[in-house]
Amino acid sequence: CLAAHIDFAGTIDGKPFEGGMAKGYVLEYGAGRFLKSFEEKIEGMKKGETRSIDVAFPDDYPDAKLKGKKAKFQVTLNSLMEKKLPDLDDEMAKDMGKENLDTVKKEIGEFLVKKKEREFRKGYAEEVVNFLLKKNPLDIPEGLVSHETEHNKQKPEEVERQLRIDFILEAIAKKESITVENTDIENRFKQLSVVYRQPIAGVKKYYAENRLLPRLVSQLGLEKTLD
Repeated sequence: CLAAHIDFAGTIDGKPFEGGMAKGYVLEYGAGRFLKSFEEKIEGMKKGETRSIDVAFPDDYPDAKLKGKKAKFQVTLNSLMEKKLPDLDDEMAKDMGKENLDTVKKEIGEFLVKKKEREFRKGYAEEVVNFLLKKNPLDIPEGLVSHETEHNKQKPEEVERQLRIDFILEAIAKKESITVENTDIENRFKQLSVVYRQPIAGVKKYYAENRLLPRLVSQLGLEKTLD
């Protein structure tokens, strides 16, 4: 895989535009991160060469400000590089601190399975929540919605939806006698310790000092009920 170390400056109607300038940018040729026409027009450049190219942004370009616009770029090629991937063998695994290549493959496989499980679980949970909301219409007091909207800096409709979900799950938890145990809290602290790369004691101290434990217990209760 070839990569070009470039400087570029773009203008539209003679004026610079946001995101149209960079120095020392590493462009992986063919990776699809730049417009195809841009890559095609710098093809064949030599080290130290500066080239002026014209590029048209497509009508379906993600940035609405650039859709269908024509831009002119001044591009300088600083150097060319080639990305070389290591051989997939036990030596590569040892460089990663693993025992052998089979260990690496196993860990990657487990990671991908867990990722898929999380994606499935998220989608399934959303279906369950939508079902509960449909079957249990609730009127949330405007004052509560306004207070939570101001506190959480969210849209009123998002806050109202979340409050409805919380009330429904709390009612189910009470009916089914679902409670949060100390082991649930400890397990969550362990997870947070890994995520934030902090000692468990430090995570607990942060939650205690900022009075976040009640919120954590409430969140765990809602999650257990949804399970």
